[in-house]
Amino acid sequence: VRRGCGDTRLRPEEIPAAMIQKAKVLHLGTLSMTEEPARSATAWALSLASAAGVTVSCDVNYRAPLWDSEKAFLHACDALLPRVQLLKVSLEEAALLTGFSQPEQAAEAIKGRWGVETVAVTLGAEGAWLDGLCPAFRAQAADTTGAGDCFWAAWLYARLRGRPDALPFACAAASLCVEKRGAIPAMPTLKEVEARLKQN
Repeated sequence: VRRGCGDTRLRPEEIPAAMIQKAKVLHLGTLSMTEEPARSATAWALSLASAAGVTVSCDVNYRAPLWDSEKAFLHACDALLPRVQLLKVSLEEAALLTGFSQPEQAAEAIKGRWGVETVAVTLGAEGAWLDGLCPAFRAQAADTTGAGDCFWAAWLYARLRGRPDALPFACAAASLCVEKRGAIPAMPTLKEVEARLKQN
């Protein structure tokens, strides 16, 4: 049971305003919208980022047991996504948001409804879609926990570094992540990702 866990107890006054105002990107996810006071803390962080012109990144992470209903989840997305510029969503989540099961259609629907500028749709073993398909890198999967987080963190890193290969870079990182167990211990190093890119 996650109710009342530490990540849901973050309060607005605990948000490091100066850090957000100086950031290049504020990243958050829909899970922080499931309960108070984290919901209010998320809204406050968004306000700080918007006022400072900071790019907002979001991971749509839908876990049914954490929401009272799909309607409550969609209501939270309606409040959050219009303030987001960079969005990562799984194909299943994209279908829930839009009704479309094809990544390109779902991405366009999200852009049209909420005004999100960039939408990446993760496709598991098939790779990822972001203005085109990047096939998955070959991997010996042991544990998919954290693969989406690794993918998006790598994509944000590559984008901030101005890399033209941001999507393949992210897919390469995710392919390494699934080969180890545990979300944090499985995160690859930059050297490992570069090596995997050369293998493809």
